Amino acid sequence: MKEKIKTAALIANGLLMAVLFTLSVSLGVSVDPSLGPLYTLSRWLRGENTVSQVQEEESDPAAYPLAVSAFQQGDLYYAYTQQPVSAIYALLRPTLEEALGSMGEKKTVQREDYYRVLLEEQGFLLEYDGQVPLTAMRAWSGASPGEDELAFSRLVLLAEEDRVDLLLETEEGEWFRFSTAAASEKLQTALEECDPDGSYFAMEDPNLSVLVPDQPVPSSAIKLPVYECKVADVITDAVSGGEMPRALLECFSMNPYLAKRYAAGEDMAVFVQGNYSLRLSGDGTVQFTVDGGEGLEGESGENTLVGLIGRGWQVAQDALDSAGSPLDLSLKSIQKGAEEEEYTILFSCRASGVPLSSQQVTIHVREGVIVSMEMSLLSLTQTGKKTLLPYSLAAAAREGSSAVRLQCRYTLQEGKLTPYLSYATVKEG
Repeated sequence: MKEKIKTAALIANGLLMAVLFTLSVSLGVSVDPSLGPLYTLSRWLRGENTVSQVQEEESDPAAYPLAVSAFQQGDLYYAYTQQPVSAIYALLRPTLEEALGSMGEKKTVQREDYYRVLLEEQGFLLEYDGQVPLTAMRAWSGASPGEDELAFSRLVLLAEEDRVDLLLETEEGEWFRFSTAAASEKLQTALEECDPDGSYFAMEDPNLSVLVPDQPVPSSAIKLPVYECKVADVITDAVSGGEMPRALLECFSMNPYLAKRYAAGEDMAVFVQGNYSLRLSGDGTVQFTVDGGEGLEGESGENTLVGLIGRGWQVAQDALDSAGSPLDLSLKSIQKGAEEEEYTILFSCRASGVPLSSQQVTIHVREGVIVSMEMSLLSLTQTGKKTLLPYSLAAAAREGSSAVRLQCRYTLQEGKLTPYLSYATVKEG
């Protein structure tokens, strides 16, 4: 009799849990993560992506330096490709985060004083492909974002005797300096890892006067990979009526078991779930749109601009990874729209750390949520290397023009990604 009562009680408890679980799903109530499989199942039934949630919680900042220069009282080490830049950035990041979190009063710096710093003192110059909001960098560093709307394209970590100072260059060409509470020991250690390689600043060579004075000039010829480029297989398969692109749909918070496939003309497929749609084109273009209702929320549920930048970067990077694309992303610019909470966020796409001139991720934000995204998914195969034009010859070709900055870029032509040196006209404050 006791066994029958015990069995009946277990069955009753099981039924009660099932009822409560079903109610939690239908009402949108969160299930505690400690419940393991039930938590995962509840998120799946609500169309949520459990994989991307874990990745979001571990996401890195969405802005990475394009190049890093270690300057030591006239000596220079210049890193401009992904592997050395990533290695140095890993050494600098703890100090950078500490400095961003303890910034003092902003002081204007004359450009001549900035040049003197590069030649006579020691530290690191970080160059970015675009304008990075200071509020975003501070938030990614774990500090309060603050209210300073300053955005920068270059950042200097300057090693003082007992602290680190920050110098930032704005889009208008102005430089500002901030004292910080960050200690300089780790920065000194990082400098010891960067032996001078014979590189130098353009201002040290009178024959390079057409280049901006703080242009790092490599000591040897730059060689970069050449890639054969094609549309990612996941796109090709989907538009030809093949397998459902499950992993790609999940990147955009779409449930592959609930999404419906629609033909949208030749060489195109559209997947729809509720008010979300994902359009895939044969040329590799991916277009995500939200038709009314709720869009994609910011990172960790924060619908601030910083949170939305982080979420947009994570979704796009997940999409690239799911397609097996080796490209990575970095924040390029933020454009304010006509409405109060309307923005366009642009990310540059990079191969081996070098931006592609014709490829970017475009994200539209309206009323605090992401309402559309557009990008391309490409597959790359390295076929060789190309030596770029020496900086001296590139400068000679621009003799007599306004000051320019040389930048490594990739161009996509006839199915190939080929590196080249681009010229960027520079504003000087």
